[in-house]
Amino acid sequence: MISDEIVKRARILIVDDEQANVRLLERLLLTGGHTEVWSTTDSREALTLFSEMHPDLVLLDLQMPHLDGFAVMEQLRTKMSAGEFLPILVLTADTTRETKDRALSCGAKDFLTKPLERGEVLLRTRNLIETRYLHLALKDENRALEAKLMHQAFHDSLTGLANRALFRDRVAHAIARAARGEQVAILLLDLDDFKSVNDSLGHIEGDRLLEVVAERLLKATRGCDTVARVGGDEFAVLLAGLQHHSEAMIVVNRIVESMRTPVPLRGREVFVRVSMGVAYARVEDTVNELIRNADVAMYRAKGEGRGRHAVFEPSMYTELLERLQLEDDLRHAIERGELHVVYQPIVDLASGTVTGVEALARWHHPEREIPTGADFIPLAEETGLIVPIGGWMLAQACKQARTWQLEHPEGLVPAMSVNVSVRQLQEPTFASEVAAVLTETQLPPEFLILEITESALIADTTSVLDRLHELKALGIKLAIDDFGTGYCNLAYLQRFPIDILKIDKSFIFDMATNGGNTTLASTIVDLATQLDLRTVAEGVEHAEQREQLIALGCGYAQGYLFAKPMPADAVQALFGALAVAKTSA
Repeated sequence: MISDEIVKRARILIVDDEQANVRLLERLLLTGGHTEVWSTTDSREALTLFSEMHPDLVLLDLQMPHLDGFAVMEQLRTKMSAGEFLPILVLTADTTRETKDRALSCGAKDFLTKPLERGEVLLRTRNLIETRYLHLALKDENRALEAKLMHQAFHDSLTGLANRALFRDRVAHAIARAARGEQVAILLLDLDDFKSVNDSLGHIEGDRLLEVVAERLLKATRGCDTVARVGGDEFAVLLAGLQHHSEAMIVVNRIVESMRTPVPLRGREVFVRVSMGVAYARVEDTVNELIRNADVAMYRAKGEGRGRHAVFEPSMYTELLERLQLEDDLRHAIERGELHVVYQPIVDLASGTVTGVEALARWHHPEREIPTGADFIPLAEETGLIVPIGGWMLAQACKQARTWQLEHPEGLVPAMSVNVSVRQLQEPTFASEVAAVLTETQLPPEFLILEITESALIADTTSVLDRLHELKALGIKLAIDDFGTGYCNLAYLQRFPIDILKIDKSFIFDMATNGGNTTLASTIVDLATQLDLRTVAEGVEHAEQREQLIALGCGYAQGYLFAKPMPADAVQALFGALAVAKTSA
């Protein structure tokens, strides 16, 4: 390892036509302790400065007038002695494969993507400078160091496994052999919830877990297999020389079995689960395509619940592309006016009067049918788009509720229920955003109910609890949606300032299909009664279910028996057809 003092004395040349970029890089390098830094914004001066200072590292922009970065690299190559290693760190906003391949062929050793980030600049700078000095040492002093450098270049420093570069090289050779009839497969593995280990136990214990996983992979695979660490908590296995696909599945099962034993970390037993993608090489596959296929299969395995494996099929890639397109479409759905809100009435079971409505999102996609929110809300949750979509929904629902109030001055209007994601609850400013919407729409807070899923309450207990108290302080009501499907118990419910329990529709469905079994629904109603909470049954579709719920003491319900989700004007017409209770749900 090269000492910090030597690294910081390295001579660095910056060539970038943007003065702002040059100043930023100079400041970043200065904060990292580098003092020998030269720069120019005129690429034509690069060769002169190179000859004068003999830099150890060149930071080079690709897109420049007069001479672009590719031309500069060609000129620098003429000034370098045979066998000299000069690290060139390319600065570019163009991350296409063609640009990277061309830069590498011209002499680039690494890339920094604009906009620049301090930690990445200093890390890549240090790595390349260390490599430069190691090359000099190899050339001038110690052949033994050459072997060490080569090992570092192609092996992971923590686990000793092959790294991504060596793995790709061996995959390339294996694919070439596959063209002669040899069967080849690769496995891509990702540790599920590894971040939680780092967060709760620290990075030292996290590294220890990675070492244990590496040891187990080596023992579970065949001696001829290449096992690599290709990312933070991502591993890969190359299985060459297979006679049949079943041989690969034997290795997969051995890996799964090897991970069953818990790992002792800081006095705790940590269970390791891996999601694994399997891809078999085809004659026409490139290295990138084969690895991509395994990655797609691993993504599918994670989507099916993690701790699983999936074998790549071409349809998976098609579905992934469709999902990415859908995600891109969803990002623009609000601005394009494709999202709208429908409302489902909530009724008093005893009187049949409407006491509230639940606002539900719908998406009028211009090219595909998306019937319900369940067809896109999970994607919004996963990508974080639920935050802007949820904010838009809240504003639309409150505006509509206020409109109904103004149109019915006698005050016989329902409360408005709006679903809230755990992502929204985790935003520190969420309560103030709700307050701003109430102020803007002039909706009295007692007419707003925020519905939170049961799982959200335990996802981040401290911050969620704080956020719920902030919301309650505004005067709104809080409901637990889909209650009974998560892990809330009496102790949890007593901690949270909840007003309403909404019984999940699966329990209501059981009442109609399992011989009228009402045990679970009855338990929830009894629990709500003990805590002085109101209960709303979801998914009521049959009169028999309504009668059973009334007998259990459940106060309110929603479902197709009463009304399907409908546009605001249809709800308005419903006000005239049904008496609306002067109460807030």
